[in-house]
Amino acid sequence: MRYELTSVASIIDDETLMVYPKYQTGGVDEDGGIKITELSQSFMTGLDEWDKMVVEEIKYVNKNKRHDSK
Repeated sequence: MRYELTSVASIIDDETLMVYPKYQTGGVDEDGGIKITELSQSFMTGLDEWDKMVVEEIKYVNKNKRHDSK
């Protein structure tokens, strides 16, 4: 599922763990994605509290999925 990160005009995909920038017209830059584990500190600083919670929750769930599959 994809979630909008409004504070940084991006979309995060909880299945692929990719973050994609949004165009001003509302589309998504599918070629401009970056892995959630490679997000810069400046990107993380730009997140509001709600968006930061979304990113951290997706990281947490993914981490637990990896542990459960072992």
